Amino acid sequence: MELTAALIGANGAPHERSQMHELTELAYTTVFDALKLAHGADEVHSAKDRKRCDQRAKMAADYLFGRELDPDALETLSVAREQELARDWLKRNEVMRELVLESLRVLNAMDDHPRGRTGPIGEGLVMAYGRGSFKALDLAAYDALVQRAIYSLPLHTQQSIFYGWAKTRSCH
Repeated sequence: MELTAALIGANGAPHERSQMHELTELAYTTVFDALKLAHGADEVHSAKDRKRCDQRAKMAADYLFGRELDPDALETLSVAREQELARDWLKRNEVMRELVLESLRVLNAMDDHPRGRTGPIGEGLVMAYGRGSFKALDLAAYDALVQRAIYSLPLHTQQSIFYGWAKTRSCH
């Protein structure tokens, strides 16, 4: 089923907007978990090091999805350095790059960004990496992309994502 930006925008059917919103949240979780792996979360042994990996991954994922950065992370991490590392990671990871760019397209089409923001969510990333992405938004294709990104990760990470997703959905 093909969805245009107008269809899933502010006037779109509530169930379609809800599905797209859920998929963007699942995409964010997938990118966050992939970034944790990239920052060495599987190799750390101390709680302090694990927390630092999580903090760095969250800062990068927040940046890639145009979210507000965590104030605690701003006190301990170099924003410029972490964003540079996130862009380098994105360059090297074709599936994750496609997932981030499609997620930004969906978020912008749904117009879910905070008031006061000027310009599209992730405008710099879309300009740098999103050339040629003017096709209509498609719920089924986006869902398939999210699934493909999840299945590109190690099995234990896939299981963690699906477990966490099932847990949050059971609360609704």
